[in-house]
Amino acid sequence: MKTHLAKHGIHCPTSSIQPAKKGQDIRSFMGGKQSLTHQEILERNAIRWIVTDMVTDMKAFTTVESPEFQQMFRDIPGIEPPFTSRHTLWDRIMQEFAIQRKT
Repeated sequence: MKTHLAKHGIHCPTSSIQPAKKGQDIRSFMGGKQSLTHQEILERNAIRWIVTDMVTDMKAFTTVESPEFQQMFRDIPGIEPPFTSRHTLWDRIMQEFAIQRKT
C-alpha cells in the first residue's frame, strides 16, 4: 500500500519522505478540505467502515438493514440512517468510487 500511495505522491505523515506538494500526505488525501454536514460525515465514515469490514466479513452489507443499526442513527437529533438497504449502500459505494477515481 505504501508503495502504491508513494507512486501517486502520497506519503504517510510519519514518513521520512517529504511530500511533493504541501498537504499531500494520506490524511489530507482522505480527509480533503471539504465542508461537510454531520449527515455527510456520518455517511462517509459508515461507507469507510463497511468497505473496510467487508474485506473480512460480507455481513457488513446486510448490517445496514438491521433495525438496531438504523436506530443508532435515528437516536441522534437531525440525523437519518445514511442507508436503509444493501442496494442503496452498493449504489452509494459505486458513486463514491467513481468520484475518487476521477481525482
